[in-house]
Amino acid sequence: MVISDFEPISAWAARRAGIPAFALSHQYAVNHPLVPRPRCHSPLANWFLRWYAPCPQGTGFHFQANAPEMALPVIREEVRRAKVHDYGHHTVYLPTLSEERLIEVFTRFPQHRFEVFSKRRRVPTQLGNVRFQPVGRATFIRSITTARGVICGGGFETPAEALFLGKRLLIAPMRHQFEQQCNAQALEELGATVLRRFGSHQLLAFTRWLNSPTPKPMYFPDQTESIIDRILAVADPGPRERSQYIQRDAPAHWSILASGGGE
Repeated sequence: MVISDFEPISAWAARRAGIPAFALSHQYAVNHPLVPRPRCHSPLANWFLRWYAPCPQGTGFHFQANAPEMALPVIREEVRRAKVHDYGHHTVYLPTLSEERLIEVFTRFPQHRFEVFSKRRRVPTQLGNVRFQPVGRATFIRSITTARGVICGGGFETPAEALFLGKRLLIAPMRHQFEQQCNAQALEELGATVLRRFGSHQLLAFTRWLNSPTPKPMYFPDQTESIIDRILAVADPGPRERSQYIQRDAPAHWSILASGGGE
């Protein structure tokens, strides 16, 4: 069997070879009809999500599990164990926006502190009330668990952890990225603030977000065991079903191809 994290070569190879394939990704959930969609979206985007890495079965991760084949986000163990505090800063991860635009917005609020994680920085740099940090797992977890708020794109992992930690959440999704637009729609329904365009013209909405109340943490239980049980049930079907997938005398093995973690 093949377990595919929205990876097209493994999914299509399994489809052509008649090997059972199981999707394990956020994108598998985004394609579900019960997942919120932006008001204006292209049917081509839906088609792409369906056929880019097709798997007949799977588990899709989303902020709300609205169907049996959907699961809640997987929260990193370091985040689950971390002690949550409010040290007054705002954790920022917006890698698609220029540092100049971020500085232009954040320096207008000198009473607030912003910790910006940037792939362009090699050492921490302080510019007024904005501190630029190199991207790093440990430093990012320490920042997000002690933040007052989180500002990020329309990815999946970082918004999910912010919801789990009970942090104010501001989303600035990429404009023409369908998955991020879908995530933004779902997060807006959960109470997050969404800025479709991030810049100085959005200062009023940004000010409202800075003064918004602290939300309650969302409960995302560890569902790892139930997901593994579902994978095993697909991997070991009954004798009648198994014969259509496995050639006689073929050795049984697993193939797991991961496309890499999301933002």
